Amino acid sequence: MAGVLKIEISESADILKPRLNQESNAIKRAKLQVLWWIQTGQSSQVNDLAKRGGHHRTPVSRWLSAYRRDLVAI
Repeated sequence: MAGVLKIEISESADILKPRLNQESNAIKRAKLQVLWWIQTGQSSQVNDLAKRGGHHRTPVSRWLSAYRRDLVAI
């Protein structure tokens, strides 16, 4: 299916949620939010993630590519 992400999030939702709530940097918070949405099954498409977060799909794709490479939370 086109547009469906092929990514595995190494952190559990239980780890991501507190980090998300404590993050004060807006960009880092947005990146963590994207990971949390993926991990909790709320979205599996870049366009939907971008729309939910109020971002363009290009930066969201870049965030996820960086995550795939580094395998650490953004």
